[in-house]
Amino acid sequence: MTRALLLLPALFVSFAALAQPTTPVLIPTFYNGPGQFGSQWRTDVVVVNGMEQSLEGRGVRFATHCPIAEGCETSYVAPSHRAQVAGPESARGLLLHLPANAADRVEFQGHFGEGDRRSYVLPIVRERDFRSDRFGMADVPFHGPFRSTLRIYSPDPLVDQFVIVRVIPTDAPFGIPEAVQVITLETDVPTSLPLRPAFAQLVLQRDFPQITGNSMRIELESIPRLDGRIPRIWAFVTVTFNDRNDVVVIVPQ
Repeated sequence: MTRALLLLPALFVSFAALAQPTTPVLIPTFYNGPGQFGSQWRTDVVVVNGMEQSLEGRGVRFATHCPIAEGCETSYVAPSHRAQVAGPESARGLLLHLPANAADRVEFQGHFGEGDRRSYVLPIVRERDFRSDRFGMADVPFHGPFRSTLRIYSPDPLVDQFVIVRVIPTDAPFGIPEAVQVITLETDVPTSLPLRPAFAQLVLQRDFPQITGNSMRIELESIPRLDGRIPRIWAFVTVTFNDRNDVVVIVPQ
């Protein structure tokens, strides 16, 4: 009986931590495997938990330092500890849900690249970075020995999310678009704390073959739903050179 009573405070703290308001953090991709032209890609994401409580993965796994050479996997990162994201594999990204009142005390470093060259910074996206208004990215390359990939994300667990993508000539950034598409975001079965974001991906050269300009502005706008809600979105572009798999990352700023 006494032992059971001693366990109650610890259980209460655990349940209280899970019940408090959370804020989503997006890891835009976590992929280790083959790509185009015989390439092999890897992603590294480091998490430093500066909170006074454990960071719960809620489906995300972490690798921590331990006597085993390959590391030890856990479902959480302890306070004042460092860990690497270990999975699951998800080319469309992963969502971590941090306590809203302490989220800025969790630090991230993300890198990706081909082969052993994991030197490109992977942006880590906080809730404040998602937008429900129109935004864009300028000077996105369209024609050359590369492929430009646009990836769009939403942290909101809603079905029927639609995004307008406009391609506008660089010399008229707020002018008439040269091409427009309405994109449907792929969504898992909605849950209150989804593991993966709603997502869509476009290879710009393939999906906008009518574009003649070498450099364009990509503009995005989330379409309001019938219930009046406007899903929040974030997007970025990677420009990958076909011959050597060097990458340029373009983010909204």
